[in-house]
Amino acid sequence: MSLKTDRRIVALLAGATVLLALMAALSLTAFNRVKEPAAARKHAYVAINRAGELLTALTDAETGQRGYALTGDTAFLAPYLAVRDSVSGQLAALRRMTSTGEADRHLAAVEPLAAAKLAELARVIELRRQGNTTAVLAVVRGGEGLRLMDSIRVELRAFVQLEEGAVVQSETAFQSHMRQLFAMIVAASVLVLLLGLALGALVYRERQHHLTQLVHLETRHALTVQEELNNQLRRQNTELESANRLKSEFLGTMSHELRTPLNAIIGFSEVLRDGLLGPLTEQQHRFVEDIFGSGKQLLSLINDILDLSRV
Repeated sequence: MSLKTDRRIVALLAGATVLLALMAALSLTAFNRVKEPAAARKHAYVAINRAGELLTALTDAETGQRGYALTGDTAFLAPYLAVRDSVSGQLAALRRMTSTGEADRHLAAVEPLAAAKLAELARVIELRRQGNTTAVLAVVRGGEGLRLMDSIRVELRAFVQLEEGAVVQSETAFQSHMRQLFAMIVAASVLVLLLGLALGALVYRERQHHLTQLVHLETRHALTVQEELNNQLRRQNTELESANRLKSEFLGTMSHELRTPLNAIIGFSEVLRDGLLGPLTEQQHRFVEDIFGSGKQLLSLINDILDLSRV
């Protein structure tokens, strides 16, 4: 690859790295922001459950107190004994878990009410233990315990409503932060995909360019080789033409140099044979025939050789 392309690839990789780091930081921030409303929602649910448990414990204690007042069976006092020493601790734990000052004010209002209710329960139990059922009935008919429980229920329900409102707010914030986190993840994925496509396109284009250059080089090399072959063929054709020309000249020269004396020999032997220069003896005539026949045969051989050379 070229230096320019290498720089582009390095720039794309550096940009992708920086982008991924940035998106990771933003995603981590968004994730931390998601954790906050999730933790607040969980905290509110725990507070609501504990408030419900406290109200149930006080209700069970009241029910057990009534059972003991009616029957004198101490087994009914188990719920009261369980809640008597834990109410203050449960309220203190709830106040530490409150999400708003208004919710804390409701819990603060519950503390004296719960203390008064436990005192009322303890008074009724003590009167029943002394066997003073008339006083027990008077206390119960007075309705102070019922008013205290109703007030406790009102305050705890108000506290629960506030905490439920906090849950709704936390849920809204949680959903908003989740959408932001999802949008960041989608955006990061799209950007990384685009960078990957750009990098792939750049590498593909560079490879295509490299292949094109190789094809050009191979084509140029093939053309060079073909040109050399053409030059060799032209040189060979020139040499062949020169050889043919020399051969033709040689054949023409040899034809002239050989046929001229042979024609003279054949011509003179024919004159002698025909007796144009005087009569010949039989032996002389035989010699002249031999010369004439040999000349004709030699001329025929020369003609055949020349024809074969032309082919």
